Amino acid sequence: MKNENENVSHDELMQQIRHPYHWEHPLVLVAEQSNEGLKAHCDGCGELLSAPCFTCIHCNYHLHKQCAKAPLYLPNHPLHPDCSGSGSLLRQRPYAFSRVYGCALCKEKRNMFFYKCDWCHFSIDIKCAQLSSSFKFSQLSEHDIHQHPLTFIESPMAIDVLKRLNCCWCHEPLTDDIYLCPDCPSFIIHKKCLDELPTKINHPSHHIHPLLLNYSDPSHHIHPLLLNYSDSYNSCNLCQKKHSRAFYGCSLCHFNVDVGCAWPRSIVEYKSRHQHPFTLFWRQDSFICDECGTEGNYISYICSTCSLMVHKDCTSLPRIIKFSRHDHC
Repeated sequence: MKNENENVSHDELMQQIRHPYHWEHPLVLVAEQSNEGLKAHCDGCGELLSAPCFTCIHCNYHLHKQCAKAPLYLPNHPLHPDCSGSGSLLRQRPYAFSRVYGCALCKEKRNMFFYKCDWCHFSIDIKCAQLSSSFKFSQLSEHDIHQHPLTFIESPMAIDVLKRLNCCWCHEPLTDDIYLCPDCPSFIIHKKCLDELPTKINHPSHHIHPLLLNYSDPSHHIHPLLLNYSDSYNSCNLCQKKHSRAFYGCSLCHFNVDVGCAWPRSIVEYKSRHQHPFTLFWRQDSFICDECGTEGNYISYICSTCSLMVHKDCTSLPRIIKFSRHDHC
């Protein structure tokens, strides 16, 4: 009895593949795009489908040719140079193990294929992994501002997903060369910001003493804030959130300021959410947020036109929402 594949020509076999994440049916090559286009999304990268691609004629499953042919094993990556593991394997979301961090490059958990190291928590999206050959990486030894080695990326505007992110120090878009920590979910900083960090600042949340950016012996200062870092999570007195990255801390006052909160934006504007800009207003006492109704400290944003005082994170919330279980806005 002949095998079913014996009735299929060699050319036809070359036009189809089996993929480990869709093993039940072969995927057939679509070499050219019709005039109507391919109105579907790639199950590998999530982008709109375009030819050449592979598709399943039985299921609604599609892969760009680049995603279908992506290696199942990534032996090394510039953001993952020193791990004791042997490399990273291609995975798909949802992933069975909950301890999966966001992509080491774009810091997001996007619904697409990704490479995951089984030895450590390193993971990188398939799109970011494919982009890696188009820009320059280099390693930087540990810096005073951060506990992990940083990776230098030249011209990050070549990476589309990074256009949505901001520098954790100046909060401006990532239009210039940057340093990135592959291990931390939110540490990305402009090279110029890292190079030009002041060694001493006066901060409005701690008027009495200057904040020092060093590890010098504090014995000759009256409890200044020193830059520290810790493997455990530290609570920031300004945003009331816990962070694992660098922070300024006064051990005698038990006062911590996360690096990302040291200099918040002076004006925040979300025209689609609120018709007026919010202005930064430093406070020495607590306040009740007019948006969420909970208490806040130090950092508040005010709209003088509407007489509103809100948390920084609440400036982007819509003023009116519709709820399915309520008849009115």
